[in-house]
Amino acid sequence: MNEPVSRISPVVALFDRVVAAVALASAFYLSARAIPPGQDDWLNGTLSRWVIYGAIALLVVLGLMAARRLGGSTVRRALVRVPFVALGLLLCWMAYSRTKPQGSRWPSKRTDSMAWRLFELSPVLRASWGAQVAMHRATTRPAEAVLSIPADWAFPVDVSIAVERSGADTVRVWARTADGMVRCVARPVEQGMGMKSKAKAKAGVPGAQGNLAQTEGDPRMVTRGCTGRAEPPIAQFLKPLRVQEAPAAPATDVVGEPWPQYRRDGTKSATVATGGTVGWHSRLDGPSRSSFSVVGNSAFLGAHMTGTLASYDIANGALRWSSRLPDWIHQDVVSDGRVAVVGFGDNTLAPGRFPSGVAAYAAADGRHLWTRFDEATVMTSPVLHDSVLVYATSAGIVRKRLLSTGALLAEKLLPGGVIMGPPAAIGDTIVFSLDPDGVCALLISSMQTLWCRAMPFHLETGHSSPSIVAGTVISSSRIRPRAASLRELSRLPGAVLWRQVRSLLEMNFESAGQRIQAFRLSDGTPLWSSRLFPDLRVVDGHPSGTAAIHDSIGVMVLPTADTIAAFDIRTGRVLWAAGAHESRGPPLIIGGTVLNAGHDGTTELRDVATGKLACTMTRATGYDRAGPTIAGGLVLFSNLKGELEAIPRSALLGCDAAALRAPPP
Repeated sequence: MNEPVSRISPVVALFDRVVAAVALASAFYLSARAIPPGQDDWLNGTLSRWVIYGAIALLVVLGLMAARRLGGSTVRRALVRVPFVALGLLLCWMAYSRTKPQGSRWPSKRTDSMAWRLFELSPVLRASWGAQVAMHRATTRPAEAVLSIPADWAFPVDVSIAVERSGADTVRVWARTADGMVRCVARPVEQGMGMKSKAKAKAGVPGAQGNLAQTEGDPRMVTRGCTGRAEPPIAQFLKPLRVQEAPAAPATDVVGEPWPQYRRDGTKSATVATGGTVGWHSRLDGPSRSSFSVVGNSAFLGAHMTGTLASYDIANGALRWSSRLPDWIHQDVVSDGRVAVVGFGDNTLAPGRFPSGVAAYAAADGRHLWTRFDEATVMTSPVLHDSVLVYATSAGIVRKRLLSTGALLAEKLLPGGVIMGPPAAIGDTIVFSLDPDGVCALLISSMQTLWCRAMPFHLETGHSSPSIVAGTVISSSRIRPRAASLRELSRLPGAVLWRQVRSLLEMNFESAGQRIQAFRLSDGTPLWSSRLFPDLRVVDGHPSGTAAIHDSIGVMVLPTADTIAAFDIRTGRVLWAAGAHESRGPPLIIGGTVLNAGHDGTTELRDVATGKLACTMTRATGYDRAGPTIAGGLVLFSNLKGELEAIPRSALLGCDAAALRAPPP
């Protein structure tokens, strides 16, 4: 016989009512809330949210009512309440997690940019911007007695400049705002100014004055390489002259065959037939996260934190020329054989806080041709086609410029941001991967969109460079649990599975793993997707892989899965998989051998068809996004300290002990 309701403790009855009220309120909030643009939830549809959350809240209410009428001991009645109370608290947790600010996320918005509103930046950011742009100008115009800045360059109006030169190659540029904030940058970089630090600037949500939430870890935000002085040892700061410049004389000297896109072509071969045969070592002024691009006897490379762009002699590693870009260089140089072009920009989520854009130089001698600034960061390589270049910003704006002058010919807004994955091209077709979940193909000649495909519950697709082979586009993404099958989820490691459960309860921004997918080049029809590669580690930055292609086999590094995998490009069937040594860069395929340069300094050579390990090369410093490059008889490597190494190809592929041995310090 049931115990009368009146016998239930008033405290318990009040507790039941509170839990029921909390469950109903949480369900209402979860169902009625507007999901912010650029964000997602595990239930996106309005109807599905009302049905599911409402049903859970109703179950909590009915369950607690039934428990009040249940007879038996106090312990029994308490145990019956436990699952319903837990469900109510679970709804409350989910609702609370969605009230917390999520911060800025890719892609950035064009309207958020401060690039054309520099007067709204904080003094430290204006001074930093001025110093970086002035250094770029000072290294392209070394003979100017009074520094000038082209009128069409973005430059803070209240910033004055002082330039200190020590010989032909040493320059210090000081910038001071009207309210006395001083910043300095130096070239070359002096030891101890932060190049070994792994600290990164983390941009917060911009405030009314454009301040960043944190700047202490960013070497651009301190007085760098200026021997600790707060003021320059020269007389005075001067406002730079703003000048109208005529277009530079075109670059006419042909250095070699073109390197028109990231990793040279759509298959990411990163290979040219001519080059040196004798190994060498050299250095770059800053850590390398981009790969070598090779044109004739010149090897081009850009530095990350310093923005140094350099050209080296393939024969012996001697420096041919170098210059300084206004900000970091994230990806590879491209060239038509005469002109070398590179993108620059920061990795903050708040666009326009540091200079971003593209710059062009004469490939033969480094003569500066033009620089164009953009509203959002350019962390990818452009594509060169005939007399134009095409590239995209993190705000998803595609721009087509005349290669000779940088003049803007056309622009187009994509439905997502182009973050770390450079576009790929074949003929007149260019393919972009977009954050969070898209792939789009355009015609370069007309800028007409051929197709765009969005993949629900995919993440960070814009960090993966697409590859093109045999009429197929191959890309990769991180995958939310909603895009994985129950079978795949059941096979996740326990720690990964728990992260997925938490992400479903909170904001579902966690991924379950990474997946490779393919589309038909002509119309974007999905062709296949690979099995899920479970997340095994957290990757800070560029998390998605890029496929290198050899015949019918593709090889890709999947960074969050810490896996290198080979697959059939026709079906997506995985042929073999192995550990990737925390690599984030593209693999290099040389005939039947694939090279993977790891972040831990380990380079492995494997059989491309079977994955069998041939040999291992170990270095004290590791590699990042910089995959190896082939220049004739040499294989070129660049590491996180800016140390450059050319190894004879025959010795490396032959696993020659001398070639694999680390050089003396």
